[in-house]
Amino acid sequence: MTPLVWGIFAVLVCAIATIECAIVSARKDPRLFTSMIFFALNWAVLLPYYALQPFLEKWKELGEVAEFLPAYSAVLLLLTSEPLWREVTARSKPLVQSGQAKPSEIGLINVFSLRGLYLLVLPHVIPFVKEEPGQRQQVMIGLQTIFSLAGFFLIVWTLEMLTRRVRRGWRRKVWWGFLLVALIYAVAGTSWAVKGILQPGSRVPDDFVIAFAISKVLFSALFLVLVVSETASVRGRDEVA
Repeated sequence: MTPLVWGIFAVLVCAIATIECAIVSARKDPRLFTSMIFFALNWAVLLPYYALQPFLEKWKELGEVAEFLPAYSAVLLLLTSEPLWREVTARSKPLVQSGQAKPSEIGLINVFSLRGLYLLVLPHVIPFVKEEPGQRQQVMIGLQTIFSLAGFFLIVWTLEMLTRRVRRGWRRKVWWGFLLVALIYAVAGTSWAVKGILQPGSRVPDDFVIAFAISKVLFSALFLVLVVSETASVRGRDEVA
């Protein structure tokens, strides 16, 4: 397979796997279900981005339009953490009483992630601003990077709070693996974003595309393991109650 096919295949697998996991395991938990749907959409909007790549050299202007899609994906990644934080909020009372969570931690995402929705409007305003060639693309790459990093941080932090009560369980070990994958993914993405800002129009190397594809699959797989196992633990507590 070509690197481009690797990229398309990776986001397709991530999107389908997340949707199926949401339908099968999280239907009765609205917060975790909503989080997984946002997560699936985060991958789904990247499908046309990869599909447009063969046409970017022929139509340069299309590249600026294509950069909107990763920016939308970044906002959806950020919004993925919001329902997870609501899940933490629902369990916050025992966590706060035990000293494992501070009240100030709960609800921070409710303000921050919703402000990310402004990014869905901002790209439509940018075309009306006078800019140098490639500047719009640089702005989109910068916004995408900021919101992606915020999304990575908040998802990792939220899942950490959900797994605090099982410090020695297997889910805690999975969380550490998830943290490692998220760090590698975030650092690689940021390094490429910096190059994209400094050198507009530069092409993503083939090995980077493949590495990103693998990172996406690992990131999604570990996220789904943690969230699906959390839905199972919730059902177990409900059945006991």
